[in-house]
Amino acid sequence: MMVIADTLFRSRDRTGTEIGPKIFTSSIRLSTYGEAGPPIACPDIGFAFAGHTAAGQVTHAIASAGLRDLHQGKDEGNGCPSIEDIARFFGRCGKSVVREMRLHHPTGDYSFESVIFGWQGEQAVAWQVDVSIDSEERPTSIIERMNFEEFGLFAIGQGSDAVQAFLSDSAASGIQPDGFDALRFVMNNGAFPGVGGRIQAACASPAGVELKPVLIVSDDGNATGGYMGTELQHLGTVGGFIPLSGTPIVLSTR
Repeated sequence: MMVIADTLFRSRDRTGTEIGPKIFTSSIRLSTYGEAGPPIACPDIGFAFAGHTAAGQVTHAIASAGLRDLHQGKDEGNGCPSIEDIARFFGRCGKSVVREMRLHHPTGDYSFESVIFGWQGEQAVAWQVDVSIDSEERPTSIIERMNFEEFGLFAIGQGSDAVQAFLSDSAASGIQPDGFDALRFVMNNGAFPGVGGRIQAACASPAGVELKPVLIVSDDGNATGGYMGTELQHLGTVGGFIPLSGTPIVLSTR
């Protein structure tokens, strides 16, 4: 499974950055009360969001802190939590974050849509978690398993209806629907000012979720891009190790 997003953060008709993170990973570590030794590591899961930037990022930070420090009783087994269990935890974290933010600005709209994804059993699984304000002005979360039956793709956030229309038109024309083409269509459309910048991506496999560099290769062979649009050569090394040096996703300029 692959999850992709744009990198534009925009507020009040002003661009904040075009290298904004919208896809993250979270590590899961399990410990047993009363037992010494290192925690059990589960495959990393992924979190992607669209909507209020602070609410989405704070939710990820709180949920990730909790997932890195899970404890269980001695007789409760060592199985990793399901993607659904993790999605419901993110939903509770999201409601808590939005509830606190509205204490300071009661009329603020801190809604966001998100996807919790990872590998479970023999397949990749994704759950959608939407955090919003209900009719009684209370934070609420709607959690549903995502349906990939149509085109094998699913879109959230601004321009999602345009993505679905683009995919339907492509299929009707006999063209294999492509998520990257659909995202670039929305980014270049002009009707969706909150979508733009570069492309970021992550892949889920049995080993967990991995953030992937994205390179755009021109017709003359020149490659640009990197992680969230940041040129990786500018980041240097970490004690001699090269960051984010896994196999990149390579796209053409079309």
